[in-house]
Amino acid sequence: MADLGDSTKRQDEFDSILDEFHSTAPAVTELIKVKIAFWDKLAILNAGTLALSFSAASSFRGHSVGDGGVGYLFAAWKLLILSILLALVAQWCAIGSATHFHNWTLALRVHRRLQRIRESLDREGLSMPELQADLQADAKKGADRAKPYAQRLERAAQWIGTVACISAVGGFYWLYTFARLNLTRF
Repeated sequence: MADLGDSTKRQDEFDSILDEFHSTAPAVTELIKVKIAFWDKLAILNAGTLALSFSAASSFRGHSVGDGGVGYLFAAWKLLILSILLALVAQWCAIGSATHFHNWTLALRVHRRLQRIRESLDREGLSMPELQADLQADAKKGADRAKPYAQRLERAAQWIGTVACISAVGGFYWLYTFARLNLTRF
């Protein structure tokens, strides 16, 4: 009988840890929302800079001597477009990560709840082993499948987002170099 009490106590502890883990999901989701908003703003900043640089390049065209550093301008445009695309891919990865994280936490809870129900029914002498086993296996499979996807997509989002930021900085540097070359000639 002491073994049953210890088992119930361990199950209750596991349930409380799982509930605490599940309660962190909104905080993780909020953090991912902040990341998505940052990459969205980065893409908008780069698109606006790209549009303004088109206008600036056309105004410098009549005043430039030689090529006027057009190579710098094209390099900047390529980096800004790359940054926009990478920011969008990072957003997609972060959204996928949040989705899989949410599915993972829900599947863990469902699996644990089904296990508790099965144990309660077994104690009462009632049992539907095939149905219970199928439901538990499906819930566990869902949890096992979602976790690695969430982790991989989050890592991908971080790396791709970092490269997007670096590309934006590089693009701004080449735009600055182009402007410096053309503004000092007036």
